[in-house]
Amino acid sequence: MVGLSFTSLCGFPLYEGDFGWGKPIWVTCAKMTYRNRVVFMDSFSGNGIEVLIHLNQRDMDKFDSQWQSHHRTEVAHAVHGSRL
Repeated sequence: MVGLSFTSLCGFPLYEGDFGWGKPIWVTCAKMTYRNRVVFMDSFSGNGIEVLIHLNQRDMDKFDSQWQSHHRTEVAHAVHGSRL
């Protein structure tokens, strides 16, 4: 059994920030320092949700397998060598 921590950034105006070079087209967490963390964020379009999941490799493989057996979509693998 794996205990998970959940948090949501949905509703925060993350895509409204403009630091002088325009608004972002994608927002994510730079680094998730705590394992077993799940973060919900609004998608760029505003009509969907992206979910960031930080698990160790063994638990992520199990999650990936379970997800694919119940859904017709794949788990997106993240940037920078981490898997989401």
